[in-house]
Amino acid sequence: MKKLLVYLKDYKKESILGPLFKLLEASFELLVPLVVTKIIDVGIATGDVHYIVRMVLLMVGLALIGLICSITAQFFAAKAAVGFGCNMRRALYAQVQRLEPGVIDSVGTGPLLSRLTTDVAQAQQGFAMFLRLMLRAPFIAVGAIVMSIVVAPHLWYISLAAAALVFVALVIVMRVSVPRFNKVQRRLDAESQLTGETVKGERVIRAFDNESRSVDRFVRAADSHRKAATGAAVISCLLNPLASVVVNIAVVMTLWIGAGDVDTGAITQGELVALINYLTQILLALMAISLLMVLVSKALSSA
Repeated sequence: MKKLLVYLKDYKKESILGPLFKLLEASFELLVPLVVTKIIDVGIATGDVHYIVRMVLLMVGLALIGLICSITAQFFAAKAAVGFGCNMRRALYAQVQRLEPGVIDSVGTGPLLSRLTTDVAQAQQGFAMFLRLMLRAPFIAVGAIVMSIVVAPHLWYISLAAAALVFVALVIVMRVSVPRFNKVQRRLDAESQLTGETVKGERVIRAFDNESRSVDRFVRAADSHRKAATGAAVISCLLNPLASVVVNIAVVMTLWIGAGDVDTGAITQGELVALINYLTQILLALMAISLLMVLVSKALSSA
């Protein structure tokens, strides 16, 4: 992948600004549960409507600033990723044009077409998601854990345990699924090669008696590609329900233990709501990391 970074030379600024604006958006997102806590514990508890309105306006302001930061980050990330893909595709096409006919025949037109289309597109998409999530998702996950410890110090172990269990599930699923995505790429090459031969009409004279055999070859290649893609997708899709189960159990435990703490005055109702919000943010951040890992693994395979 390092060899491909040369195609980012014209988009260094965008590659830096995109993640930075995402980091700003994440910072404002982490502040919202604290504002909700103030609304519940101060505004609603005392019946101060003016305070509630002020806090709601503050929350709307944080959301608007976060939206502006997000749009700006998306713009820079998209510009850098599309420029990266364009430069890479241009260089790859020029390289293919310089190849000798014998080399093209030995490599095959199918793999070359896959390099120029699918692989470049996946590398571009993976790089775009990397710019958008490489700082934001880990920052949200770690920041939500830290904020939950600040809000409810005696319940910190619930958030940390939930995050640790989801992270272990993420690592296991990624270690199993990444090699399968590499296998999908190889199956796609074989399918593209057979499709190219059929369209090009290679060995036309000898193919009159071999139509059924050619059809069988393509069916086997397509079925092999389908099985590999389905297997990889099924394993990667296991992460969503596993993470959802873990975090929802953590929410139930937080409500169960936190209800008693609210009765004793150890924490307030607003702090309990904020803690649940941070658990949800941890879940969403870890899910984003899992999506990022899948796309980056595909992009690295294509690279």
